[in-house]
Amino acid sequence: MLVWYVIQVINGREDVMRERIEHMVPAGAMRELFYPQYQTEIKIHGEWVKTIKPLFPGYLI
Repeated sequence: MLVWYVIQVINGREDVMRERIEHMVPAGAMRELFYPQYQTEIKIHGEWVKTIKPLFPGYLI
């Protein structure tokens, strides 16, 4: 049986918290830890720039 948990973290700190959790939790206790992302474009100084943003900001799965 596969069980998923959601962890709320500080918005914008998903990568940092993912690394901290992976470092602290024993290898066999967790299958994977991730946050879904999507690619979009934002306009910066009049130019469109591709960027990747979290689908659910502030949450790890």
